Amino acid sequence: MNEKFTMEFDMRGTPVSLLWKHIATPPGLAQWFADQVSLHDKTLTFKWGKNNESRATILASRQGSYIRLHWEGNDEKTYFELRIETSELTSGTTLLITDFADSPNDKESSIELWEHQIDNLKRIIGCI
Repeated sequence: MNEKFTMEFDMRGTPVSLLWKHIATPPGLAQWFADQVSLHDKTLTFKWGKNNESRATILASRQGSYIRLHWEGNDEKTYFELRIETSELTSGTTLLITDFADSPNDKESSIELWEHQIDNLKRIIGCI
């Protein structure tokens, strides 16, 4: 059974356009998420090292707001989503990550991986 979980990351006052570029474009994703990223039609191909490759289909996206992807070979009901939210009151930017885990151990390792990856993203965009 897949358990849906959401994580929230404070991206301070990062401009939405800068954050969007890094979460929704191949060059941006290649800076923090994978070694290489390419896009063909609605499929992103992620490469890590020489032999590790995964594909994800873009299920939905809205410019400057969110991108939802589905890993090839995973349960059809699962996805991962990166969503940008801004506060008019504080001018802060938040990145919400929604993902699915097969087990409690999988959830724990997924959370650790996302935290590590988002730390990389924050360093790259100067958000730390």
